Amino acid sequence: MSDEKYTWPNVQPKFDVKGLWRIGPDLLMQRDAKLPPLCVKTGEPAESTLLRKFFWQSRLARTFTRFRFQRATVELPLSQSSLKRRSVTLWVCGAVIAMSVILGIRSFFTAFGAGVPSMGFMLWGVLAGVAFFIANSHYSVLRPTMIDEGYVRLRGVHESILEQLPRRSDW
Repeated sequence: MSDEKYTWPNVQPKFDVKGLWRIGPDLLMQRDAKLPPLCVKTGEPAESTLLRKFFWQSRLARTFTRFRFQRATVELPLSQSSLKRRSVTLWVCGAVIAMSVILGIRSFFTAFGAGVPSMGFMLWGVLAGVAFFIANSHYSVLRPTMIDEGYVRLRGVHESILEQLPRRSDW
């Protein structure tokens, strides 16, 4: 075995990386750091930003208390295509949820008047639940894996952004 340490290739970033690091598949950033003007989902140049509030709770805190969350607000750069995809997903899922609620209530009262158990009501409820799940999981931009007083660690950042960041191994 060689005692030489592996050195990472010297990649010159195309943006200011002050307060930004890569830890495996995650982005570690200081709370006051700004993300580069590249879409966090696609790596394309970003035309707009989305202000997101992230909440995170450690496993230890989950064990002993239910309501101790760490919070962080991050301004996420997004490309026009990512914003459009997010908007379409939310509108479609919102429409499916609304229709499921309306048709579920209608089928409940129709079956209630006939004295028959309402399977339609349950099916519309399941459809609304599936649409709600898709809306929450599909359009989510990034997922926090750690938040503390000084840092935010996010998963889901596009690889082209991560590969330009210096690696940090002390976490």
